Amino acid sequence: MLTQPSERRIRTGSRRDNEGVWAIRTPDVIIVGGGIIGCAIGFFLAKAGARPLILDRGKVGGEASSGAAGMLTAQAHTDEPDLLFDLKLASRALYEPLAEELRQRTDLDIEYRKLGHLVPALTEQENDLVGTRVAWQAARGLPAVRLTAQEARELEPGLSPAARGAGWFPEDHHVNNTAVTQALASATLQLGGQVRVDCTVVDVMREGERVTGVRTLEETISADTVILCAGAWSRQFERAAGLPLPIIPAKGQIVVARLATPALQHVVYGTEAYAIPRPSGEHIIGSTVEYVGYDKRVTVEGVAGILARMTALAPALREAEMVASWACLRPAAPDGLPVLGPIPGRRGLLAATGHFRNGILLAPITGKLMAELVTDGKSSIPLEPFRPDRPYPSGLPTHP
Repeated sequence: MLTQPSERRIRTGSRRDNEGVWAIRTPDVIIVGGGIIGCAIGFFLAKAGARPLILDRGKVGGEASSGAAGMLTAQAHTDEPDLLFDLKLASRALYEPLAEELRQRTDLDIEYRKLGHLVPALTEQENDLVGTRVAWQAARGLPAVRLTAQEARELEPGLSPAARGAGWFPEDHHVNNTAVTQALASATLQLGGQVRVDCTVVDVMREGERVTGVRTLEETISADTVILCAGAWSRQFERAAGLPLPIIPAKGQIVVARLATPALQHVVYGTEAYAIPRPSGEHIIGSTVEYVGYDKRVTVEGVAGILARMTALAPALREAEMVASWACLRPAAPDGLPVLGPIPGRRGLLAATGHFRNGILLAPITGKLMAELVTDGKSSIPLEPFRPDRPYPSGLPTHP
């Protein structure tokens, strides 16, 4: 069922229905997928005066957007400057003002917490890698500090005595990703957009090279622009796109463990595991990266692996009570980069998918840039490396 905007405003292209409510006649843009990426695009489009309609086969944020850990890791695990790094920094910078704007518009708190990320090293090789990472980022004027073993434990007393040093990235923070997605959807509605859940899109409609809308299980909906934000399920639209969309699901398993008081004060993000403390004493611990198709089972091997790696970094977590676990499927392209931009030969069709492990972090900048492409015909940040028709390498994705 169509969810009506909770804030009614007269606007161009609207009409009064039989009950006197102002409703959208036809959407300008259809967004296929109601995860955090689709909802961010809908929000920025609605702010720009467009009339977006977000369609999701399940519920808003029902897949990776609710299963992710919510880390805004722009610097802590980036080893070289590139355009993806620039996107990460630009998106991270949008989060604090976005948190306040969403609170004002929706009265929802996305729990933007300035925790910082600590990257400990348990071996000399890891310590050298962290040192190199800190050095080039600091040379660019970014907040990044190399800590000795003693300094690292003074900053984070819960850190293992085996740590040989650490990198400290004080501007990498954390949000409640489920709250962000819901707030973006709510704000889109208040700005005059629409959201429809339990609505499966089965095809993109077109006349010749021009997109004319989508076909769902129940009806055809017209629009001049369609944006594919179907995450790990993007491949089903390859025929409509007329080119490969080689997005594969990357399974990530996560555990929640609880102590009476948090064992950590900051996000601790090692080479293969991380832990995020919450004021309640819960710790979000993750995550695996597995290429096993659409299997979302939580496995003993997966959970045991991430817990072993994380308790080596923070031994106090060995006494924590396990209270929850889940797995989600993140959309990954073979080169580990997002797929962003217009699809050649399909006027009015765009893609925004393949964000892999950076979907939560990159949602604001993706929403902003995709809205610019639709409304202005160009984006304020070049998207050439992420274009949908780029050549893709063979093999499995790397971990950006």
